[in-house]
Amino acid sequence: MPGEGGVGQRSPGSRALSITGLVLAFLISPVGLILSIIAMVKARRSGTGNGLALAGIIVGLLGTVILVVGAFVVMSLVPNFVELTEQCQGLASGAPVEVDGAKVQCP
Repeated sequence: MPGEGGVGQRSPGSRALSITGLVLAFLISPVGLILSIIAMVKARRSGTGNGLALAGIIVGLLGTVILVVGAFVVMSLVPNFVELTEQCQGLASGAPVEVDGAKVQCP
């Protein structure tokens, strides 16, 4: 029957897309995550293995979560840094000031 032999054949570029998605998942997590998802869909449609795409999805998801959490942490520290900068303006380095209820020294 036609089509029976095509189950195990990989679609052109799906392996390359899986590899690219995995590599980008380490470098630019959100982009790698998206490419790995696309590679997973293509691999499932062609009925081939999708281990690299799955690895790219896992790494991309973890990297994206870490990126988002890190952004929130940095954003929460910015107001304290601004307050410290304002209070230390004109003071000598090492001068004690109070920022958000905690005593710190001016840089």
